Formats: sequence, C-alpha cells, structure tokens
Amino acid sequence: MAVYDRPTLIEGFIVVVLVCTLFLFHFRSALVAIVSLPLGILGALSVITENGSQIALGDLADIVVTEGPTMLKGKNAHLSNWIHVNLRGRDLKSAIEEMQQRVAQQVKLPQGGLLSWSGQFEYLERATA
Repeated sequence: MAVYDRPTLIEGFIVVVLVCTLFLFHFRSALVAIVSLPLGILGALSVITENGSQIALGDLADIVVTEGPTMLKGKNAHLSNWIHVNLRGRDLKSAIEEMQQRVAQQVKLPQGGLLSWSGQFEYLERATA
C-alpha cells in the first residue's frame, strides 16, 4: 500500500472524477467506453490545471487496466475499501469477535494501513460500553 499526502490524493480523485464524468456524459455505458478505448487515447485526454494550462492525463498518472476494488470510498481523508457482511442465524457480537480474531491472526496490514469495524457492530459497542 502506498502512502500519499492529501494534495496528491485529492489530485488523483479529481482525475478519476474527470475521466468518469467525461465518459458518463458522452457515452451510454462508461464501462464499455473505457474498456474499448486504447489506453493511449485516455492518456492523451487534456486536463485543465489550476492556472488554466492543459496537460495530458498520461502525464499526470499511469493509466493501466488492473484488478482491484470495485469501489473506492473516502473516510477521514483516506481512501478505503469496504467489506460488507450480512449475518443470518448468528448473533452479531460473537460473529464479529470471531472475525476480528481471524483477521488479527491471518492479515498483516501494510505500513500506514488501517482496519476498522463499523456499522451495527460499532453502534452495539458504543451502546454497551
């Protein structure tokens, strides 16, 4: 996991929003448009900077096709990936405690990585504290 400063993350987010917005406005299916265009065309798209000059998107970022999270969300100024869990036939507290134990044993977070447990479990913890 790479660690970036806040301005770098904001610039990266703006580039992502720009590309997605461009394709959403010009094509019915952004996914088909992005996948079907050669990466060189995406890299040649112009981005207008704060001072009004134009720079190629490829000069701002490396554009690659890769597997990864289906969605990035932000929380407390950090990009995050969420895992959603729906339980059936089991109480929330014991299920989360077991998951926490297994994650602690099997997952090594990269430097600067953060893991938090949220949702109904977080509310339960607050209510019973």
